[in-house]
Amino acid sequence: MKQFEESQGSGVLFDSEGLILTNAHVVERMKNIVITLADGRQYSAEIKGSDEQIDIAVLKINPEEGERFAQAEFGNSDKIEVGQVVVALGSPCSLDQTATMGIVSGIGRSPADVGIFDDKDLNVDYIQTDASMNLGSSGGPLVDVESGCVIGINTRIRVHMEGTGFAIPINKVKEILPDLSIRSYIGAFIDNVKPQENWFINRAIVSKVYRDLPAAVGGLMKNDIILKIGGEEIKSNEDVCRCVDRAAIETKVKLI
Repeated sequence: MKQFEESQGSGVLFDSEGLILTNAHVVERMKNIVITLADGRQYSAEIKGSDEQIDIAVLKINPEEGERFAQAEFGNSDKIEVGQVVVALGSPCSLDQTATMGIVSGIGRSPADVGIFDDKDLNVDYIQTDASMNLGSSGGPLVDVESGCVIGINTRIRVHMEGTGFAIPINKVKEILPDLSIRSYIGAFIDNVKPQENWFINRAIVSKVYRDLPAAVGGLMKNDIILKIGGEEIKSNEDVCRCVDRAAIETKVKLI
């Protein structure tokens, strides 16, 4: 018997042609994505780009020819203040079109503050809010009540901290958004070989491979050392990123 994985989350349309922001963990390992809009219309969608580290993904709806969508307006998360009234929108526990109101309880929360202890390279200053979030809220917008603008993307809750949620500031999302919408990717997290490992110094090493994405399909595995991409010598994870970014989308590149 085949087993199918299901995931549910929320998102926000930010482009009239059907681009949607959500969390990367919401669509991780998903092959068939169905988007349900507030008016009940349903569409298939595909992943256009994903940043698993920051936990942001961009989806693209497949609309009818000439169809356009209402889009959210982004605010300026650098201007928010503690005590500001906000609304978290989403579909927690399959309850569509849920809105919960609260305030900005804190700003500049570190990854460790929100319960992320295993990624020292993550550079996100999270927004803390008491607007209620539950399973299914992930990927939905955190909206400033006064302006109606999106100031964050809901992403996490902490166990044993009932009534506390965290959102990725929208300005952080805007920094990476152009790349997520059009960039090539291999679906793996690449690190530099650490000196104490004492072998293949000045090389890049695969630290994580995401299932069903190009790296996994091509046979790349955790702890593989990358020597060359497309004939170009690789000496760091930055070299890998540069080679991947230069490659055209949906093209095959030889990797040694």
